[in-house]
Amino acid sequence: MQKLHHVLVGALALSFAAHAAFADDRAHLDSALAAIDANDIAGAMTEAALVAEGDPWRADAQFALAWCYAASGEPEKAVEAYRQVVKIRPGDAKAWNNLGTTLDELDRLAEAVEAYDRAIAAKPDYSAAMNNRGVSLEKMGETQKAAEMFRRAIELEPGFAAAHNNLGACLYEFGDRKAAQLEWSEAARLDPTYVSPIVNNSVLDFEGERESVAEAKLKALVEQGRATADVWFNLGIFAFHRGDHEQAVRYMEEADRLRPDDPETLNNLGVVQCYRGNYRRAEQALRQALAKKRDWAKAWDNLGLTLYRMERFADAREAFEREVAIEPKLSSAHYNMGCAFAAEGNSEAAQKAFEKAIEASPANVEAMHNLALLLSDRKDRDPARELALFERAVSVDPKFAAAHLSLGAFYQSEPKFQDAQKAIYHYEQFVAWQKGEREKVDEVMRTVASLRATLAQ
Repeated sequence: MQKLHHVLVGALALSFAAHAAFADDRAHLDSALAAIDANDIAGAMTEAALVAEGDPWRADAQFALAWCYAASGEPEKAVEAYRQVVKIRPGDAKAWNNLGTTLDELDRLAEAVEAYDRAIAAKPDYSAAMNNRGVSLEKMGETQKAAEMFRRAIELEPGFAAAHNNLGACLYEFGDRKAAQLEWSEAARLDPTYVSPIVNNSVLDFEGERESVAEAKLKALVEQGRATADVWFNLGIFAFHRGDHEQAVRYMEEADRLRPDDPETLNNLGVVQCYRGNYRRAEQALRQALAKKRDWAKAWDNLGLTLYRMERFADAREAFEREVAIEPKLSSAHYNMGCAFAAEGNSEAAQKAFEKAIEASPANVEAMHNLALLLSDRKDRDPARELALFERAVSVDPKFAAAHLSLGAFYQSEPKFQDAQKAIYHYEQFVAWQKGEREKVDEVMRTVASLRATLAQ
């Protein structure tokens, strides 16, 4: 009997100890929430982590821990913590939604959409999850599906300013600028503190050749202390387009400060630095962009152009090869790769690249022109093929000055095709369409005068 008594006492003691642990864990959870309110993220993480496995408050503690990880810039850990929450509470719509936003931040877009689906399944009227699902779909290139999600969110919550703003962005991509403006204006009306629709409408002003109005809107936000990274980014774009590259760099750097490591900002910062001749800084910014977004063809293109200007032709060619691997049907990528091969002295590879560029886009006049020039250096050259390429280039683009110059020289000097009148015509077309290069224009005009004098004899 004594032994049985001890077992019962032991059981009672264990039960009491367990209840005491639950009470302590609730205290840890309350401390974590209080620390979050006090913006003590580290303290909140410490307290939340103390809530034991199997405790009734475990899911709430994991939710707090996940939120802290996300707030402190540790999205991978946040994902794992949110997964712990939904493992314990599979119907927790907020946890599924937050898991989706964190996966979106990590560019794990398909997983993010799946998480939003679970959130919406748990709460069919969850407009925030629908809006967030639309954001991820838009990033995936599913703009039509994204627009449908934003519309559903607005149907459920007509005053949802962010959904109106995002729907406006989709309509803008569809080419319906008037409808986009209406959505952005509605978003701004619903939430006067909302900066994004103001920025978006300024872009419409800029594209509508109201550059000063567009810039004034954004500078007003700066003066009001409401400038976001998007405000500075677009100010940088505006400055770049008016040719103020130094100011554009300053604006882009401010955007990068507010939103570090954003690939779009870094890409544009690289382009502007390249235009300023700061090639090393340009390369650094573009490589940072590519570290965040490896399969971005445009950034590889910009990096290749920067390296080409640095006369690092092999490195440039490798960048263009990466671009071609991502966008094999992009004519400009093949063209740029051909230029790099030519600069390396690999004429055979350059010829193939230019031919690929023309195949991808029969209107690529630069590729036709460069291919003709390349063929003119071959020992087994065919002048008739060169002429056909030059003539094709100017038929596609009658204002293509470089091809007119080459045709002028061709008709002036090629023995089997010499024709002074045609040479004069194309030289004059070059002078008419050439912008800049005053010395070259003067030289061509002297050549024209000499040809006319010869014809007059």
